[in-house]
Amino acid sequence: MTKKYKYFTKENSPSLEEVLNNREKRIRLIKDLHKEYPFASIICFKLNIPGEQKINDAVLKIFNQGKEEIDSLLNDKILVKKINRDITGPEYFLATSGDYIKIKKDMVDLEENSYFGRLYDIDLFHNGENITRDMLGIGQRKCFLCDNDAKVCARSRKHSVYEMITWIETLIDSYEGD
Repeated sequence: MTKKYKYFTKENSPSLEEVLNNREKRIRLIKDLHKEYPFASIICFKLNIPGEQKINDAVLKIFNQGKEEIDSLLNDKILVKKINRDITGPEYFLATSGDYIKIKKDMVDLEENSYFGRLYDIDLFHNGENITRDMLGIGQRKCFLCDNDAKVCARSRKHSVYEMITWIETLIDSYEGD
Protein backbone atom coordinates (compact mmCIF):
# COMPACT_ATOMS: atom_id res chain seq x y z
CA MET A 1 0.00 0.00 0.00
CA THR A 2 1.34 3.42 -0.97
CA LYS A 3 0.99 6.01 1.76
CA LYS A 4 -0.66 9.25 0.69
CA TYR A 5 0.57 12.63 1.80
CA LYS A 6 -1.27 15.91 1.79
CA TYR A 7 1.56 18.09 0.43
CA PHE A 8 4.21 15.71 -0.86
CA THR A 9 4.21 13.52 -3.96
CA LYS A 10 6.80 11.72 -6.03
CA GLU A 11 6.57 14.44 -8.69
CA ASN A 12 9.69 16.47 -9.36
CA SER A 13 11.87 14.06 -7.41
CA PRO A 14 15.57 14.62 -8.08
CA SER A 15 17.80 11.78 -9.18
CA LEU A 16 20.91 10.91 -7.20
CA GLU A 17 22.98 12.46 -9.99
CA GLU A 18 21.01 15.73 -9.71
CA VAL A 19 21.52 15.79 -5.94
CA LEU A 20 25.28 15.20 -6.30
CA ASN A 21 25.60 17.78 -9.09
CA ASN A 22 23.71 20.30 -6.97
CA ARG A 23 26.04 19.68 -4.03
CA GLU A 24 29.03 20.46 -6.26
CA LYS A 25 27.30 23.57 -7.61
CA ARG A 26 26.54 24.72 -4.05
CA ILE A 27 30.17 24.27 -2.96
CA ARG A 28 31.37 26.23 -6.02
CA LEU A 29 28.94 29.08 -5.32
CA ILE A 30 30.05 29.32 -1.68
CA LYS A 31 33.71 29.41 -2.81
CA ASP A 32 32.92 32.05 -5.45
CA LEU A 33 31.12 34.22 -2.90
CA HIS A 34 34.08 33.87 -0.56
CA LYS A 35 36.46 34.99 -3.33
CA GLU A 36 34.27 37.97 -4.16
CA TYR A 37 33.71 38.89 -0.49
CA PRO A 38 36.83 37.54 1.30
CA PHE A 39 36.10 39.24 4.64
CA ALA A 40 32.43 38.28 4.69
CA SER A 41 30.70 35.30 6.21
CA ILE A 42 28.77 33.19 3.72
CA ILE A 43 25.44 31.70 4.70
CA CYS A 44 23.84 28.80 2.87
CA PHE A 45 20.21 28.20 3.85
CA LYS A 46 18.28 25.16 2.72
CA LEU A 47 15.67 22.85 4.21
CA ASN A 48 15.87 19.37 5.72
CA ILE A 49 13.06 17.66 3.82
CA PRO A 50 12.99 13.86 3.97
CA GLY A 51 11.58 11.79 1.14
CA GLU A 52 11.75 12.10 -2.59
CA GLN A 53 10.14 15.46 -3.34
CA LYS A 54 12.30 18.42 -2.33
CA ILE A 55 10.33 21.31 -3.80
CA ASN A 56 6.62 22.09 -3.90
CA ASP A 57 4.32 24.89 -2.74
CA ALA A 58 4.50 23.82 0.92
CA VAL A 59 8.31 23.61 0.84
CA LEU A 60 8.53 27.03 -0.81
CA LYS A 61 6.25 28.52 1.86
CA ILE A 62 8.53 27.19 4.62
CA PHE A 63 11.64 28.28 2.71
CA ASN A 64 10.30 31.82 2.19
CA GLN A 65 9.44 32.07 5.89
CA GLY A 66 13.02 31.11 6.80
CA LYS A 67 14.48 33.50 4.22
CA GLU A 68 12.44 36.37 5.68
CA GLU A 69 13.56 35.49 9.21
CA ILE A 70 17.22 35.43 8.15
CA ASP A 71 16.85 38.73 6.28
CA SER A 72 15.19 40.32 9.31
CA LEU A 73 18.00 39.20 11.63
CA LEU A 74 20.84 40.24 9.35
CA ASN A 75 19.16 43.32 7.87
CA ASP A 76 21.93 45.84 7.09
CA LYS A 77 24.70 43.20 7.31
CA ILE A 78 23.69 41.58 4.00
CA LEU A 79 26.15 42.33 1.20
CA VAL A 80 24.64 40.12 -1.51
CA LYS A 81 21.84 37.54 -1.89
CA LYS A 82 21.44 34.67 -4.32
CA ILE A 83 18.54 32.24 -4.56
CA ASN A 84 18.41 28.89 -6.35
CA ARG A 85 15.11 27.09 -6.78
CA ASP A 86 15.92 23.72 -8.22
CA ILE A 87 14.41 20.22 -8.24
CA THR A 88 16.83 19.42 -5.39
CA GLY A 89 15.17 22.07 -3.20
CA PRO A 90 15.41 25.82 -2.74
CA GLU A 91 18.66 27.39 -1.50
CA TYR A 92 19.49 30.88 -0.30
CA PHE A 93 23.04 32.23 -0.21
CA LEU A 94 24.17 35.43 1.48
CA ALA A 95 27.44 37.21 2.00
CA THR A 96 27.25 39.06 5.31
CA SER A 97 29.33 41.40 7.39
CA GLY A 98 29.47 41.42 11.16
CA ASP A 99 30.70 39.13 13.89
CA TYR A 100 30.50 35.61 12.43
CA ILE A 101 30.21 34.00 15.87
CA LYS A 102 27.16 36.11 16.74
CA ILE A 103 25.68 35.42 13.29
CA LYS A 104 26.18 31.65 13.73
CA LYS A 105 24.55 31.80 17.18
CA ASP A 106 21.63 33.75 15.70
CA MET A 107 21.24 31.14 12.94
CA VAL A 108 21.31 28.30 15.48
CA ASP A 109 18.67 30.17 17.47
CA LEU A 110 16.48 30.27 14.34
CA GLU A 111 16.99 26.54 13.77
CA GLU A 112 16.02 25.78 17.35
CA ASN A 113 13.31 28.33 18.12
CA SER A 114 11.60 29.43 14.92
CA TYR A 115 8.28 27.72 14.15
CA PHE A 116 9.74 25.86 11.14
CA GLY A 117 13.30 26.01 12.49
CA ARG A 118 13.65 22.27 12.91
CA LEU A 119 13.44 22.06 9.11
CA TYR A 120 15.99 24.82 8.53
CA ASP A 121 19.55 23.93 7.58
CA ILE A 122 21.64 27.09 7.92
CA ASP A 123 25.37 26.72 7.35
CA LEU A 124 27.83 29.54 7.94
CA PHE A 125 31.28 29.72 6.37
CA HIS A 126 33.98 32.15 7.45
CA ASN A 127 37.45 32.30 5.92
CA GLY A 128 36.46 29.28 3.84
CA GLU A 129 35.69 27.16 6.92
CA ASN A 130 32.31 25.75 7.90
CA ILE A 131 31.60 27.16 11.38
CA THR A 132 29.99 24.31 13.28
CA ARG A 133 27.99 24.13 16.47
CA ASP A 134 30.82 22.11 18.03
CA MET A 135 33.27 24.94 17.37
CA LEU A 136 31.05 27.25 19.41
CA GLY A 137 30.30 24.73 22.15
CA ILE A 138 26.66 24.46 21.08
CA GLY A 139 24.95 21.07 21.31
CA GLN A 140 24.08 18.99 18.28
CA ARG A 141 20.80 19.40 16.41
CA LYS A 142 17.92 17.43 17.82
CA CYS A 143 15.75 15.07 15.80
CA PHE A 144 12.38 16.68 15.22
CA LEU A 145 10.57 13.49 16.20
CA CYS A 146 12.34 12.26 19.32
CA ASP A 147 14.80 14.97 20.46
CA ASN A 148 17.79 12.62 20.17
CA ASP A 149 20.85 13.71 18.14
CA ALA A 150 19.48 14.22 14.60
CA LYS A 151 22.58 12.72 12.94
CA VAL A 152 22.28 9.54 15.00
CA CYS A 153 18.62 9.12 14.04
CA ALA A 154 19.38 9.84 10.37
CA ARG A 155 22.31 7.41 10.22
CA SER A 156 20.38 4.61 11.92
CA ARG A 157 17.18 5.39 9.98
CA LYS A 158 15.37 5.32 13.29
CA HIS A 159 12.26 6.97 11.84
CA SER A 160 10.46 6.17 8.61
CA VAL A 161 10.06 8.75 5.86
CA TYR A 162 6.31 8.41 6.43
CA GLU A 163 6.66 9.42 10.11
CA MET A 164 8.84 12.40 9.25
CA ILE A 165 6.66 13.69 6.42
CA THR A 166 3.52 13.22 8.50
CA TRP A 167 5.15 15.33 11.25
CA ILE A 168 6.04 18.04 8.71
CA GLU A 169 2.51 18.06 7.29
CA THR A 170 1.05 18.41 10.79
CA LEU A 171 3.46 21.29 11.42
CA ILE A 172 2.31 22.98 8.19
CA ASP A 173 -1.37 22.48 9.03
CA SER A 174 -0.87 23.92 12.52
CA TYR A 175 0.91 27.04 11.29
CA GLU A 176 -1.02 30.20 12.03
CA GLY A 177 1.19 32.65 10.12
CA ASP A 178 0.46 34.09 6.70
